[in-house]
Amino acid sequence: MSYLMAKSDDGRDVSISITGPIVIGRSEKDFTVLVKSGIDTISLGISDATVSRSHACIYLESGKVMVKDVGSKNGTIVNDVRLPG
Repeated sequence: MSYLMAKSDDGRDVSISITGPIVIGRSEKDFTVLVKSGIDTISLGISDATVSRSHACIYLESGKVMVKDVGSKNGTIVNDVRLPG
């Protein structure tokens, strides 16, 4: 099974099982980065104005973890490569 590891805004390590699409974006009220998986939303406590409200999606495809830019303003970079978006 694949997991996304992150730190919540209160400093806890959070492990999110990738069973469906995970959307990374920022809060509508401020620039706090959020991770949304199903009905769960986790605040990473990172304030970043360059992250779009809907920025990137992490998902499984044929057993591989994939990352896709979902039309973000500033683009998504993985391993120094800008993803098409």
